[in-house]
Amino acid sequence: MRYCDICAALKPDRAHHCSICRQCVLKMDHHCPWVNSCVSFSNYKFFILFLFYGLIYTVYVATTDLQYFIEFWTNTSTHAGATKFHVLFLFFASVMFSISLLALFGYHLFLVQVNRSTLESFRPPIFRAGPDKWGWSLGRRQNVLEIFGDSTLHWILPIYSSRGNGYSFSRSIRPESNDGLLSRSCRWVEEGVLSTDDEESSQSNNISHNNTPPATS
Repeated sequence: MRYCDICAALKPDRAHHCSICRQCVLKMDHHCPWVNSCVSFSNYKFFILFLFYGLIYTVYVATTDLQYFIEFWTNTSTHAGATKFHVLFLFFASVMFSISLLALFGYHLFLVQVNRSTLESFRPPIFRAGPDKWGWSLGRRQNVLEIFGDSTLHWILPIYSSRGNGYSFSRSIRPESNDGLLSRSCRWVEEGVLSTDDEESSQSNNISHNNTPPATS
């Protein structure tokens, strides 16, 4: 169990202290100045829908303005000069916002599939076995259901349908051990380095092999 010295309170798993909000936030993803709040457990689904709705809107504006932009570019437009400037500005603004929203929306879809927050993508959570960026991943389907809920009809609607309570989360189960992340036999490193238990086992095997007397005929 972690403890926040600023709030003087226990800090649940995946919770972080926001210096702007001046409080600990459950499953904090990041502090978003656009919504003037922290994107966290309670509103993460709504933030993704906000990106999705914004992307649809900007793409719609760009496509409907495209024909007028082509007329302006080919000097075939019959509109006044001020109108041409408005068409040009609207097209470029909608295209730039579409690209930005597409990149941000795609990145957060990736985070949903791996059950990882923005903060955890930069600094993996630490368990007894050490840092593990895949520690909260339950599989792609379960990760998506944890954010959007069990009913697919509610996925694209601004209705709260996320799983859990924000205080406790299910952890991934490693096939190497029955005890999961808390087991000492499950200590492994993602870069491919042998764990402590594997090194001890390898050393014991080498010692027993060296101490085996040669066969005599």
